Amino acid sequence: YQTFNEIFYVTWASLGNAADFGNMNGRYATGSFESDTRACFGGGHTSGRSNIIDYITVASLGDSTDFGDIHTGAEGPGGLTSGTRGVFTPGQEPGRVDRLQYVTIDTTGNTTDFGNLSSARSHSKGLSGE
Repeated sequence: YQTFNEIFYVTWASLGNAADFGNMNGRYATGSFESDTRACFGGGHTSGRSNIIDYITVASLGDSTDFGDIHTGAEGPGGLTSGTRGVFTPGQEPGRVDRLQYVTIDTTGNTTDFGNLSSARSHSKGLSGE
């Protein structure tokens, strides 16, 4: 695998190619979620599992900023959101886990325990809707 640090964006209201948004901490297999103002990217893999959470401000181009940390490093966590709270579902951690972790998207900081799945999983994904 190759890690990338580029962030691209597409303007939905017009046809065209993706354009450069900025850069983030280079890794792959991150989980992500967003609000109207921020997009957060957590976990992933560099030379090992990562516990980093980065965010970008959606309305302005630029590099990502450190948000906080996921409790343990996870490759490929899922992400889901209510628009206010973002939840990371288990990725590939050392073994399967049942822990769900959340952050409040408008504030920065480390994840907090959200609850547990009915059984331990790995490589789970998330889906959100309003």
